[in-house]
Amino acid sequence: MACWLVICGWQAILAGSGYLGGNMILALAQLNHPSYSPALWQGTLVYWGVMVVAILINGYASKILPKLESFMLVLHILGFFAILVPLVSVSTGYVPMQSPVIEGR
Repeated sequence: MACWLVICGWQAILAGSGYLGGNMILALAQLNHPSYSPALWQGTLVYWGVMVVAILINGYASKILPKLESFMLVLHILGFFAILVPLVSVSTGYVPMQSPVIEGR
């Protein structure tokens, strides 16, 4: 019984990730072109495109994936500090306890 639940879970994760990726691509297209209204078949086509790209990357680019993942980790850490440093530098700093939010004005 547990094996079947794991198989169903893997299928749901696979379908969900492709669906999410496809919907994000269609949403970006709709955001950039407000008159665009995607048809249902276009969502299915983009879903399969996302799945094919993922299979090709995992199948043929598996040798460079560790390097790519390391690069993305460094990029995310640098990006975190690139956002954090300007936020801290332009913040007002100390907020006194007698603020209108605390007093209820």
